[in-house]
Amino acid sequence: MTIEQSNGIDRKSIPYALRVERFISSDALYQLVHIKQTHVSPTNNSLVRLIDQIEINPVQERILKQLHYLERVRGIAAIYPEGLVRDSVDNVNKALGYARNHLQIMTQQTGIDYLNEFDLNALDRFPAPIPLYGAAAVFSVRSGIPLYACETRKAMDEQISFFEELKRNGKLKSAGRHPVFTKEREDRLLSFIAEDFLEGENRLIVTTYGAKHNFKRAVNDWNNQHPDKKFSLVTITPQMPLKRTDSFFR
Repeated sequence: MTIEQSNGIDRKSIPYALRVERFISSDALYQLVHIKQTHVSPTNNSLVRLIDQIEINPVQERILKQLHYLERVRGIAAIYPEGLVRDSVDNVNKALGYARNHLQIMTQQTGIDYLNEFDLNALDRFPAPIPLYGAAAVFSVRSGIPLYACETRKAMDEQISFFEELKRNGKLKSAGRHPVFTKEREDRLLSFIAEDFLEGENRLIVTTYGAKHNFKRAVNDWNNQHPDKKFSLVTITPQMPLKRTDSFFR
């Protein structure tokens, strides 16, 4: 068995994958897949939303295909989309579950596969913050696999407050390097996964975060501190539909 196939994922078969990087631990309890992403902007500005649909939706569509591939060849236990907060995860899953049930009923009544026709554009009908979760939300409706929270409300409020402070001081360019937005969030995700799945059983966990997040660092630190609850990591960088650099994945 090759390293490419050691966790049930053949990197050459992942659709629209520009790069696939691995950090494999032979005795890992958890298998984490980080799909690098860019997501729509949290705004009601119609021009910004239009730009998002033109530039970002194509990326999210490729991520959606990658999620379907991973579910087909390996089986996904959970998805942790960037920014989903614990105190809202139940309402988010209820809304997505209601949509799934409605589409299933329509499919039974008409014979048309409405579940697979549910796409990213349909997320515009949902209240905030659901559209921010993009491909993860669409996949949850189609598959019935729930979304899991990776943030606390307190942490999110602290991030927003710190972001506004950087903005006032003209230091926004440094935000992507600050631990509040990177290291602390990465470490928190791993601890949440370990809490949510006390028995990892080699389950495949998928998360969608921007490219500036270094989960290899987080997994290495975690494994050193928790030798009985180790992670293996696969990082997927989707191919860009337009000529862009890695900086596009935020």
